[in-house]
Amino acid sequence: MKTVKKCQNRSCRRQFLVSAYEAHPALTCVPGQVICPHCKSVSTASRTHIYLADPLRAEEYEIDFLEKKVA
Repeated sequence: MKTVKKCQNRSCRRQFLVSAYEAHPALTCVPGQVICPHCKSVSTASRTHIYLADPLRAEEYEIDFLEKKVA
C-alpha cells in the first residue's frame, strides 16, 4: 500500500511517498517506523508493517505546498 505523508517535524513539513509491507520476523529493519527521507525524522506507525519512504518529485507536490515554500 502506498500513501503520501507529510513530515511531522515542524522545520521540515515536506511530503513523501510511504510504502507499507507486512513485517516478517526474519527482517532486519525495525517495524513501525516511518523515516522522513528529507530530514530523517522518525515517526511511529503500526508495528505489524515495515515502511519505506521515498521523496516525491517536484511535480507530485500539492500546489498549495509549493506556493508556501516559494513565498
